[in-house]
Amino acid sequence: VMWAAARKEHVMESREYTAADFAFNLNRLLVSPSGTGLRTADFIESVTATDKYTVVVETKKFYPEWWWSIGGEFGQHIPPEVVEAGAGDYDNLIGTGPFILTERVPGSHMLYTANPDYWDTTTINGVEYQIPFVDEIIMPLIGEGATAIAALRTATVDIHMRVFPPDFEHLAQSSPELLTARGQGGFGNAISLGVDQPPLNDKEVRRALMIGTNIDAIFKANLLMGETYAFPIAPGVPGHVPLEELPAETRLLFDYNPVLARQMLADAGYPDGFTLEMHSSVRPDWLGIAEMVAGMWKEDLNIDVEIKTYEKVAFRALMTAKELLPSASVPAYPGLAFTSLGQAYYPGGWQN
Repeated sequence: VMWAAARKEHVMESREYTAADFAFNLNRLLVSPSGTGLRTADFIESVTATDKYTVVVETKKFYPEWWWSIGGEFGQHIPPEVVEAGAGDYDNLIGTGPFILTERVPGSHMLYTANPDYWDTTTINGVEYQIPFVDEIIMPLIGEGATAIAALRTATVDIHMRVFPPDFEHLAQSSPELLTARGQGGFGNAISLGVDQPPLNDKEVRRALMIGTNIDAIFKANLLMGETYAFPIAPGVPGHVPLEELPAETRLLFDYNPVLARQMLADAGYPDGFTLEMHSSVRPDWLGIAEMVAGMWKEDLNIDVEIKTYEKVAFRALMTAKELLPSASVPAYPGLAFTSLGQAYYPGGWQN
């Protein structure tokens, strides 16, 4: 595997990815703010490159999702030279990928050209081909969801990788010629509740909120496909326990019953409800869930919810800094049970 770089004087020469690079990245993530996900897992004792192509990772305990933590979304590796030069500067970014960033216009677009030295190939009908097939990719920077959908509808863009369910039907009617493929993402959505301040520090209040939430209605309106009971372990993942096999007090959480929820709140000392602040990304599915939950809680439980919205980058920054209390509409990763539980419930978890 080779690092690829545009042929510019200020950019390093391409070089081999070695065990030293691997060890550098893991050790960096273990102390860097960007390594919160890896530190939350808390399973690495030490990382040592023993020769040019061998790394030894000593662990404190067994962690089934080690592969995700050291190389997945929260364990991405970058060259030491980039860290030294300043990874916050796009002009310093290089990697082993199929495309090279050759132009960046803030607020407009990013231009990627094919990496002529890309290391991978693909085989089609028995014939091996060098990839990528695409010579150039222009990624427009569109911050507003409706604008992005309009760009797809008018063929201003050729592809939109993440069209959310609320837009499915509109596009099917207005642009039936669009080629589409539906699929489930690797994560779900959850309403995260802070537990260090009243009233949410009361377990019965939190249970009442879930019982007073029509999960099926939210699911049908915002997600359309997938499972309503998929956290912390999704169906098909080892360790998943079917809902009908769970204890009665747990099954009760998935049975929408606003009358019972109101009584539980009254018993907990909140017969007249309370006010709550909820944070959400402007991303359509997350915000849609937050808005539906707020409406249900107001109508059924007399809970006034003020929703505060943020662009995705700002939302992620606030979530990492633990500044989204007392509640937020956040992602959950049911395919990665240990990782999800650690992020949401471990004292150092970035969603806790």
